[in-house]
Amino acid sequence: MDSPRIHFTRLEKDWRYGTKSLVDAQDVSDIDIVETLQKSVFINEHLYNPKLVKVKTKSIGTETVDPVDLSTIETNIRSIPKGKGSNEIAKNILSILLHKEFRRGSMKLIEPFLDLFIYQIEQFVESNEAIQIILPTLPAKGQNRARNDHEIDDVSLGEILFLAQLRDIAMSVKEIYKPGLKIIVVTDGIIYADMFRYNDTARAILYRNRCMELRDKMDLRESVDIVDMDWVLQGEPRFGWTKEFIHERLIYLWKTDQKAKKHLDSLMRGMIFNMPTPGNSFEKAIESINTPFEKLPETFKKKLKFTTLRYAAGLIALNQLSILKRAFPRALRATVHPKNSAQIGLHLVNSSSTVFPYHGVVLVSNKKLQETQSLRKASKIVSLYDLYQLNKPITKFVETSKNTSLYYLLKN
Repeated sequence: MDSPRIHFTRLEKDWRYGTKSLVDAQDVSDIDIVETLQKSVFINEHLYNPKLVKVKTKSIGTETVDPVDLSTIETNIRSIPKGKGSNEIAKNILSILLHKEFRRGSMKLIEPFLDLFIYQIEQFVESNEAIQIILPTLPAKGQNRARNDHEIDDVSLGEILFLAQLRDIAMSVKEIYKPGLKIIVVTDGIIYADMFRYNDTARAILYRNRCMELRDKMDLRESVDIVDMDWVLQGEPRFGWTKEFIHERLIYLWKTDQKAKKHLDSLMRGMIFNMPTPGNSFEKAIESINTPFEKLPETFKKKLKFTTLRYAAGLIALNQLSILKRAFPRALRATVHPKNSAQIGLHLVNSSSTVFPYHGVVLVSNKKLQETQSLRKASKIVSLYDLYQLNKPITKFVETSKNTSLYYLLKN
């Protein structure tokens, strides 16, 4: 398990070696846990009656393939007039960020915040600086076998497509604003490793480093920084005890507050799709998804509840302590979970991918591949169980000496 030799960018060095620190924050007073849950956790419509996954495809063949030639992954620039004056330039840059191929979620969610986004962008434009955008993502490969077949530290076509998407955004902005963008990807694989990745922090770090190496191979050092949330939290000694306090409060609220209970129950149901699979078995994972919560084994239910509490406590602590806002006070905030807040939802791969590259697998349509001659245009991210529901001929392609998928080819 060799880790690639990493050459950190300037910003990555600042956080990694502690020369960068958080600005002061106000003391955390009354933590409105229920309100934060309502904003952060959506109600699961299949909470009590799970939507069944019906496996139709019985077997999938495997073939080997060479690694992806990065030079074949094309750049797609979204053209827009340059504009004159800082305000018009800022509006045009925002139009790029909200392009249908980049924006995830309904415009209605962010309409109240458009003036704020323009103001934030304009501050960078007036000082002729690269516009900072923070995007929390890339924790490490998930270990739920219903969703993917990857090892924790696998970096495959999904990550290539993700970085190609960031390249499109950055290059499109650079066409109309020379200083361009600085997209700061904040990874959280270490802080969630104990919940979702068998507490294997070493391989979560290796995943992060391999993403950095891929970023460099794709010549994106100027546009993309990858900063570990663990580095940022070293500058906030209160995070640990705040999380523990919230954990204890959540235990109480789950029993006594109906609003909190409904959101925590929904989060726990969703955890079934994210928890590592016992025995690393696809069949076991599907069985858990198809089983109503009350009928799941007691040991699994206890593990689900513990993970739900730990995850929610960490999420709320990050929110209450304004960690990212304090770490990057001028940056626009992007998110993979669109909500009614001052955060721009972004598609990590393309508008047809609703699953994230670290959760799912890449499905390539052979028909689109023949039509477009573009691996990128023919690809989307899906959950592994989606493939088994298609009942169509599918082939798994793996790189030589690997068992996990580079992509799956749908021979439609």
